[in-house]
Amino acid sequence: MGTFAKSYQSSINRVFQSQLYRWRKHSGINHAVENRVLKNRAPINRALISRAAFTLVEMLCVMGIMLTMLAMVVPALNDVLGSKGRKGAVSILLNTFEQARVAALEQSTDVYVGFADGGIPGQEAKTKDFPYTRFIVFRNSIAEIDGATAPRYIALTKWQSLPKGISFKSGTGLLNGSGATPTAHKLPIAPVDKFPSITSDYSMPVLQFSNTGIIRQPTSRLELYIYEGFWGGSGTTDVFTRRRGQSDTDGTSLYERIKFARYTGRAELDITVIPPNS
Repeated sequence: MGTFAKSYQSSINRVFQSQLYRWRKHSGINHAVENRVLKNRAPINRALISRAAFTLVEMLCVMGIMLTMLAMVVPALNDVLGSKGRKGAVSILLNTFEQARVAALEQSTDVYVGFADGGIPGQEAKTKDFPYTRFIVFRNSIAEIDGATAPRYIALTKWQSLPKGISFKSGTGLLNGSGATPTAHKLPIAPVDKFPSITSDYSMPVLQFSNTGIIRQPTSRLELYIYEGFWGGSGTTDVFTRRRGQSDTDGTSLYERIKFARYTGRAELDITVIPPNS
């Protein structure tokens, strides 16, 4: 391998010398002129070469500027991402409610949108994954379609989830099931119903569409709130992961509200600031 490399280098040198000879012959430059030009050329400024790289101080200054700009950009980026998550949740929910309404009309039976609240059996500990983040669409069973031995309710979808970091506001609107006079309509679910993820008796908050497409239940508080945060667990309140300003102690400026028209069954986004009290 060494012999081949030397032979290859020798061939390259011969070609170079040949080309250099031809250039000198055609340009008329002799050795004396060439040497004089090389001797009188400007000296290399070593100081300039040594200054070609950045100093440590310069690098630290640039890094400081970059960190300052990053600190200014991050809050704005969080606002954009948070708003995007809420808007995405609104889009998912509006589509779900419309599909449930249409299913009630097409199948001529009551269709429900059920919500997982803090009392859902077996899922209470999953505070960031199941309670107040999941919902499901189901209908009454139809003997002619499902058979005489079918359970009372037939799931039309699996349990679906809101985008990560987004939750339903507990104690308000459709999920206002607390207090002496709860307004949430709750549907009793039993183990015999073979309902997905429900293994014991559970009263599920639902939005119920009749076979004519109107909202049968509930009859009041036809609104639903979503926010950035999660349910904190039994005996606690909602935990807000982001607020807008120091005065926003409960994150109320980061809500989205969906309201419903009872006699048409339609849902739409309604801009609001402060949610109603439970």
